[in-house]
Amino acid sequence: MLIKPTTPIFWTLPLLLWRTPGEGTGLWLWIRARLDPALVVLCITPTLVALAWTSWADSIKGAQEAAAFLTSTATRPFYYASLGERLDPVIWKRTWFWISTYVIGVGVLPIFTVGLWAAWRSARPAFWGGLLLAALVPFAIFYGGYYKHDYYWASVTAEVAAIVCRAAPRWGSRSSRPSCSRHRRPATTCVWPIRR
Repeated sequence: MLIKPTTPIFWTLPLLLWRTPGEGTGLWLWIRARLDPALVVLCITPTLVALAWTSWADSIKGAQEAAAFLTSTATRPFYYASLGERLDPVIWKRTWFWISTYVIGVGVLPIFTVGLWAAWRSARPAFWGGLLLAALVPFAIFYGGYYKHDYYWASVTAEVAAIVCRAAPRWGSRSSRPSCSRHRRPATTCVWPIRR
């Protein structure tokens, strides 16, 4: 989660969208269930750490003439990108290449699709939607960083791997299908069933 200091902020989305079996429906009950002090601390702490880290780093960079151009204020156009950059088809072609090569892989795309379908039909679709949002929202916000550097995509591979792993129980018979939690396998090794 700490590939980039901002990454943990988005990991709170699936956590906040997790619903317990006895939880009631409706917005007020949803808010009340999330006002648990431990959950509030768990969600706010990564944000505070990221803001403190950024502020500390900016103070160090801003104090040096040679590094002042690297402060958060100076790099906003780089990370957030303009509307023209966000709509440029040439940039999207390269972005799709990086997604299909580094994040999902063209060969795994059908399994990812099955994982999305399985997540939608699961007992907790809001959680899986939050996990998908945890991958999409950083990309939407920091589009400039993602389209300029291929290594930024490493920060969303855990979410993609979890959704791919969600497809694993759909393959094979019930007796031979893998279970990520039962076997404690990393998400990327849960894709292929073990036939006995």
